[in-house]
Amino acid sequence: GRVCRGLFCYTVDMRFSVVIPTYNRSEILSQCLHALFTQDFDKSEYEIVVVDDGSQDATPEVLKKFYKKSSSVRGPALKFFHQKNCGQGVARNRGIAEAHGEIILLLGDDIIATPQLLKEHHRVHERHPEENAAVLLGEPMEALLTHLEARYNDGERFRLHYVTARELVNLIR
Repeated sequence: GRVCRGLFCYTVDMRFSVVIPTYNRSEILSQCLHALFTQDFDKSEYEIVVVDDGSQDATPEVLKKFYKKSSSVRGPALKFFHQKNCGQGVARNRGIAEAHGEIILLLGDDIIATPQLLKEHHRVHERHPEENAAVLLGEPMEALLTHLEARYNDGERFRLHYVTARELVNLIR
């Protein structure tokens, strides 16, 4: 498929890019990556993009270890980048710029995904196939589904689907 983000268009070879900014959190990052490597989702359909925001701990070693795993036939693609410490937002934006999936999933380095995370995200996007749609998980729990309208910097509109954890469970049943 072909995806355009702002002024940039490119061909995508996979469904998801999971983008993770990190800084000095090697132990929890290792757990986060392990959970992403064991997803109940086709490994060729997602990549993991990690941006190390100038870590001084064992983060580079953790990334190299998982990179070796990703080189095997059974692992998802892992790309990682090092930059000087510029903050989480800058690291996240770099990860987005390096991502090549049709859908970008932003994840914190302290999130330990369940094995169904990508499969369930995929289902939600299949139920809401509108172009320029985003799925967010969050509060308030009592909200079922709120459609918000937002705009890109160039003024183009997109629909934002705000989905609570309860709604996500209802959507996948």
